[in-house]
Amino acid sequence: MTYDQRRLPASDYNRLVDLDIRRPRSGHRGIRGGKRNHQNINQQQEGRTNGQLKVGLINCQSSRNKSDLIIDHLKDHDLDLLALTETWLKENDSVAAGNITPAGFSLISVPREHRRGGGVALLHKSSLHVKAQGFGHDKPRSFEITECDLSYDNATLKLAIVYRPPPSSKNRSSFSDFIQEFSSLLDKYVLFTGKLLILGDFNVHWENENSNETSRLMSLLHDHNLQQHVVGPTHESGHTLDLVIGRVGEECLETVEIGESLSDHSAIHCKLHLRKPKAVKRVIQFRKIKAIDSTTFSSDIEKSELSSSDASLTAETLLHKYNVVMGELLDRHAPQRSCVIIDHPAIPWYNQEIADAKRKRRQLERKWRRTGLSVDKQLFKDQRNLTKELFKVAKSEFWNDLIMECGSDQKALYGIISQLLHQKTSASKKMPQHLTDDDLAVDFSRFFVGKIEKIRECMPATQVLPNGQPSRDCDAHLTLIHPTCPEEVKRIIHKTSAKTCSLDPVPTVLVKQHGDLLALHISCLINASLRDGVFPDCLKLAYVTPVLKKSSLDHNDLANYRPVSNLPFLAKVTEKIVASRLTAYLQGNDLHECLQSAYRKNHSVETALLKVSDDILTSIDCRKAAALVLLDLSAAFDTIDHAVLLERLREDFGIEATALQWFESYLNDRRQAVVINGNLSPETTLSYGVPQGSVLGPLLFTLYITPLGSIIQRHGLSAHFYADDTQLYLTFDPKVGGAEERAAAAISAAIEEIRCWMRRNFLKLNEKKTEYLLLSSPHMGNKITGTPILVGEEAVSPNNKARNLGVVFDRTMSMKDHISRVCQSAFYHLRRIAEIRHCLTRSAAENLIHALITSRLDFCNSLLVGLPSSAIKRLQAVQNAAARLLMGIRKFDHISPTLHELHWLPVHCRVQYKILLLAFKALHNLSPGYVSALISNPVITCPADFTSDTLTVSFLVYVTDNADPAPSLTYDPLGPGSTFPHGPTTVTVTATDSSSNHDSCTFTVTVTVPCGHPVRASRSTIEILSGVYVQDTRVRYSCSEGWEIEGTAERECDNGQWTGSTPVCRVAAHLRCMLPDRRSRGERYSITGFAGNVVDEGLPIGERVSISVSCNQGYTAQPAVQTACLKRGVWSVDVPICEPVPQPPPQHDEFSSESEWYW
Repeated sequence: MTYDQRRLPASDYNRLVDLDIRRPRSGHRGIRGGKRNHQNINQQQEGRTNGQLKVGLINCQSSRNKSDLIIDHLKDHDLDLLALTETWLKENDSVAAGNITPAGFSLISVPREHRRGGGVALLHKSSLHVKAQGFGHDKPRSFEITECDLSYDNATLKLAIVYRPPPSSKNRSSFSDFIQEFSSLLDKYVLFTGKLLILGDFNVHWENENSNETSRLMSLLHDHNLQQHVVGPTHESGHTLDLVIGRVGEECLETVEIGESLSDHSAIHCKLHLRKPKAVKRVIQFRKIKAIDSTTFSSDIEKSELSSSDASLTAETLLHKYNVVMGELLDRHAPQRSCVIIDHPAIPWYNQEIADAKRKRRQLERKWRRTGLSVDKQLFKDQRNLTKELFKVAKSEFWNDLIMECGSDQKALYGIISQLLHQKTSASKKMPQHLTDDDLAVDFSRFFVGKIEKIRECMPATQVLPNGQPSRDCDAHLTLIHPTCPEEVKRIIHKTSAKTCSLDPVPTVLVKQHGDLLALHISCLINASLRDGVFPDCLKLAYVTPVLKKSSLDHNDLANYRPVSNLPFLAKVTEKIVASRLTAYLQGNDLHECLQSAYRKNHSVETALLKVSDDILTSIDCRKAAALVLLDLSAAFDTIDHAVLLERLREDFGIEATALQWFESYLNDRRQAVVINGNLSPETTLSYGVPQGSVLGPLLFTLYITPLGSIIQRHGLSAHFYADDTQLYLTFDPKVGGAEERAAAAISAAIEEIRCWMRRNFLKLNEKKTEYLLLSSPHMGNKITGTPILVGEEAVSPNNKARNLGVVFDRTMSMKDHISRVCQSAFYHLRRIAEIRHCLTRSAAENLIHALITSRLDFCNSLLVGLPSSAIKRLQAVQNAAARLLMGIRKFDHISPTLHELHWLPVHCRVQYKILLLAFKALHNLSPGYVSALISNPVITCPADFTSDTLTVSFLVYVTDNADPAPSLTYDPLGPGSTFPHGPTTVTVTATDSSSNHDSCTFTVTVTVPCGHPVRASRSTIEILSGVYVQDTRVRYSCSEGWEIEGTAERECDNGQWTGSTPVCRVAAHLRCMLPDRRSRGERYSITGFAGNVVDEGLPIGERVSISVSCNQGYTAQPAVQTACLKRGVWSVDVPICEPVPQPPPQHDEFSSESEWYW
């Protein structure tokens, strides 16, 4: 007979089913142990069997290492309640408790107190109304129990889960104690009017009726009209230890079966005469995106209208074409489908290998129970352990792969850890209490819009720039935003996050996969938008998600939420292109606020705080103090006035014509709808603000508040901005009387002007969040009185510490509070990682540690430089603990080899490395200008070597630096205006800025003062031996023929003067006519016709003179003569001389014979 002949017709089979006489089909698991206990159990059914409530009992002997097996057991047997004994859970052990609690279930656990092991628990479906009952001070000591009430159909079922540990020296409990306390418990249950079910491990050999303990327990149950329903061994030793107890005659239990073994105990399965809770059904809509064939999808794009685009079309037309075509392609390749699902306990790492191992485990278990052989028992145990190990390996691989895929994404890793630790409800995702999601979405929408309207009602309706006067000069102009190209669009598409907005026609992942084909059409769309100055209306709609600002805030207060916009993907691409053009324009024309560190390349929170802390520490080093004020805005992005912003873009930043028209189109007619779990509020039009979560919004906000910098400078304050967080600080000398009060007054005046400016610009300063610090050294702190400042009408006193952009500043800048906060946060996350370390590989665990621990140690660690080693050691303890957790070493093992093996720099080295990294970036123009000023040397330019013709030398040295004040200059050996020596002098000029950075240059000054033309003596000539009458020039004198030098014949120019005296030319002795030397007669010659000293020097040959002579008394002069000096020194005419006057002869006698005259 063939199979078809043996098969009953469908009509006959259905008839047998109706008569309930067909053979029941065995499940794929069969009947565990082959035994059912039907004695004294009501066999009547109400409805079908699979509609009854199912209860299980397992002695799991530590649920901590069997969580996957427990969840798998729940799923396989479709249990509604599962009683667990020997859970080994600890008090507040949320991780282990969460591991055994699948989705859709709740756990009631009573751990053992003060000792490990033991513990009882109840897993129940969340849809069941189960309430735990406490014992208070009447809690029994000889056994552990949890008591729960299950409410159903206006009745109650009391479930008592009992675990009686074997007597030992630790628990000091005897069986008599147990009988006494259990009897008291049963006495209480006698008065309970609902149904009763007691399950648990009593550690009594129930099958041995001759045992004293068994007989006493049987007698106790009989006395209280109770009956035990488990038949057969529940322990691998062959004893019946796990019991199910109910009232005699009570229609509660349908069946009791012995199931498979998860430990050395077998599971017990019961069916109750209670209806199974209705399954929670959900309708979901989905598309099989992963099933799309990429090649076919690409081919369809190439055949569509998107493969070629008409550049003359408008952006609206091109966008409509894109949405229609992509939507049709998506419907063709992945049509949307609906499905009704029921939530079941799920194990995401369940695989076919585990399923095969479970199947083999069941086969070996059935064989062992059938044969009872030890060898079959051992084979079953080995297979059971193998199945358990497969669960463990699969779970580890599943989570490790997820962790490695996240990389350094802290948000994603935090979510994975929360799942592993079963912290399913993140504080940031909590929502206020509400009836429906639609109502909550409407409430949020009204609140967000009403909040802005309320703020603006307090603002004056005046313009910021009266008479069109800009707040800053701008000579640059941006009239047209430069178009894009397909290559740039491709790069942006691939770099943009794959997050999808429900406004997108297709998931972003498909756009990224086929970006090469779509780039041409998208670039044409964007260029049309930029060309016409129109931002498409479809891209102006945003879906807003409320996000709790801080996890510690009250999640029922709508004011504690900020709206984060989710924009269409093409809107983000367009904004990124415009933002890149706008940023390049601002940088190229130096229009950025130099002290704004938000949303700028190479700028960060750390660079901002590094600048502020350096200025403050510098003042403290100079024995001064600093007043620091932290300002915050309320709904800063949402209150921006569009008209004011457009005016500022035009006047302050030179954006005009089509470019300004595009920004106007981008800002106007924006709409938003709040979404809560897929439920949307009605759309509302936004008349103010820029969308949070957009690309251009933050950049436009920084441009909006640019005038604040000039306001603060007018009051002599220093400032730094990070988006809407503003830091004001001022240095003062506490030793000077009244300095602190004057500083407080200056800050108060600046804040008041800032408040007025913000009111005119429709911004609101949040006075409640304003924080004030007075920073100084501990010694100077004693001289500070704590003068408050005025913020509006409120006096704000200085705090001891304040959180500034994630870093805690204290009054002495010791960073102790910040380090404590870092350690606290790091150790918290380290404990969370430790709880799941057993299921992580080393690489996955290291990835978690770097993302959650190391990142906290490195955050702004450049501010820790110079701190004492005792402070750094606290952070080093965190790193050491992380290394020990990762490598599994003991607490007192040496940590240095472990850090070396992991290639982890110690904390103090990480601080030094960060400083070196910032210095490197500063030196290579990879950091903000204000950081470069802290490390970059001033640039000094000296003049080239030059020569000066004066002793007083003047010169100019040029210095450029990006820090205030200007660098100081020092000169070595002499500066400008000094008297330099003759000759070369090497001058070294050094420029030093306020951060002790310096630069130097050298040049040579050669002083060569001219001596002028040397004096020329009569009858002489001058021969220049070297130079031209300048320093070290030598000259030689020579006389005409017949003349000879008297004096130094050579002279040298030295210090602007000729050495020695001017020589004279005298007639050579052998070439001149000398006057007779008769000075005894008083001859005094008068010579005309020659300028020389003829008397002393004679008359040179060839000269003609007129000579006359005068004589002393008694002498007579000859007449003057005209004479000349002939060759060989002979006068042509004798020179007149003085001769004695002739004397008359003496009177003699006439008879005298003498008659001569005497001279």
